[in-house]
Amino acid sequence: ESSYDPETDIGTTESSRFALADAFVLNTTSEIGGLSRMAAAMEEMDSEAFANGEQDPQAMMMEIYSELDFYNFSLSLTDEGLVDKALGFFAVQQGTTPETLRTNILTMMGALPAMAQGFGVDPNIAADLSAALSGFISGDAGELTISFDPETPFTLTELMHDPTQLTKERLGFSATAE
Repeated sequence: ESSYDPETDIGTTESSRFALADAFVLNTTSEIGGLSRMAAAMEEMDSEAFANGEQDPQAMMMEIYSELDFYNFSLSLTDEGLVDKALGFFAVQQGTTPETLRTNILTMMGALPAMAQGFGVDPNIAADLSAALSGFISGDAGELTISFDPETPFTLTELMHDPTQLTKERLGFSATAE
């Protein structure tokens, strides 16, 4: 269920759900502004240059998404078999067991705060994300939720140009596993 207000140029999604049987359910909510600016940026893109490989797809997407103002965004992923299936698949590729792979991933999740701090990311964001991902991957929690609910909207460009803005408080960031 989504709506768009052309006067404020804000799109609101009260509920969006995508499910894959025996794998996961993905629910999102959002309030995002700048949609008409994003559409204008998309219209200005040179589709031939993209098709011919002359346009860097990452740069193109950053240019498009840089037009958006994020008022809030929430993503919830409910595990209905995805984690175990993914672990089983990748364990076979790596010649190990799913439980060994799970243990290795959980060890990496424990190191996430230290690694993220080396990139200038707020350690509070990394700690919350690490704890939530660990709970989800371990199987102790069946739903992972990552949310942004800032006091004032933010843009991706703002965050990319000044990584010090990537704080838990500024982004209204939360990550939980239940």
